[in-house]
Amino acid sequence: MNVGRSSVWGGKKAGGRKVLRGSITLPPGLVTAVERLPSGRTKLVFSGQTVRGRATLMGESLVAPRRTRVGSGGTSIMSGKIRYEEFNTDLENEKGYGQWSKQGVFDKMRRTSSQIQRLLWLVKLPVLAADPCVEPDERDEDGDREEIADLVQHNLFELIPGRRRLREALTMLEFGFAVFEATADAVEVPRARFPGLAPGRSGRPREGERVSAILFTDLELRPAKTVYRWQARPEKTTQVQELQQWPPATDGGLAPSVLRIPGDWLLRFTHEQEGGNFQGVSLLRPVYKPWVLLDTLESGAIAFRVDAKSIALLRRQLADCEAILNRRSATAQ
Repeated sequence: MNVGRSSVWGGKKAGGRKVLRGSITLPPGLVTAVERLPSGRTKLVFSGQTVRGRATLMGESLVAPRRTRVGSGGTSIMSGKIRYEEFNTDLENEKGYGQWSKQGVFDKMRRTSSQIQRLLWLVKLPVLAADPCVEPDERDEDGDREEIADLVQHNLFELIPGRRRLREALTMLEFGFAVFEATADAVEVPRARFPGLAPGRSGRPREGERVSAILFTDLELRPAKTVYRWQARPEKTTQVQELQQWPPATDGGLAPSVLRIPGDWLLRFTHEQEGGNFQGVSLLRPVYKPWVLLDTLESGAIAFRVDAKSIALLRRQLADCEAILNRRSATAQ
């Protein structure tokens, strides 16, 4: 493509900006790359300059890349707490998912209601019962895609207790989110199974020969009840920059007041996240009101039963007293 001299055709004024019309001269060193976008437009990458607006270059659309965001994720985070996403203050933040020293409402709901427990298992069991399998990416033209998929499965379901981690990840349904801290290190794997990790080695792998690979060593759950504060990324408010955790005290000693975990170390599962609401929405949220009504009825029934027993006991005591008085009166006469 010759960019020494190009013609730019435009339209009328739009939004108060004038669109170029006529011919302009582009120096050959100004354009560093020409990219074809999926929409069919052509994007020109300029050296050290930014093109604003929308025009047509040599009969094709010219689109300027946007590297900065103007809008917001729309979630209010004050002092690390997500605000105004839950209108019921009895379920907001730690009141819903709990604290290390106090159970939350959603934890009480799943532990005290057989119907809620049944609902959760109906959703979770099909996922837990499935056989874990990592399929290769068919779009990847690399010949090692089968080996890459096998390495991912070896890492997530053999080196790491993947089924237990999957069960923990599904707690996002009752609490709205589940957070894991990822740890990684150099791990020895068999070369015979993963020959692509040692391309410089020739010959048949020796028995028991192993090669190193940077893999996940574990994905450790950080329970919802220990989450203290969220901090969003300034440049992208729908992602977590830092999580502050308030862990409980243990027999080994008192834990630090606050643990700071960088967002790049986190693996977060959120149920129905909207914008920057990292806590999501619990699957039990719509059944909170029926649960409260049923719990109130059960408490009232127990209290009524206790009152009924007390009244029956009082009646028996009054009858006994009346009988004693009658006997004394008969004796006195």
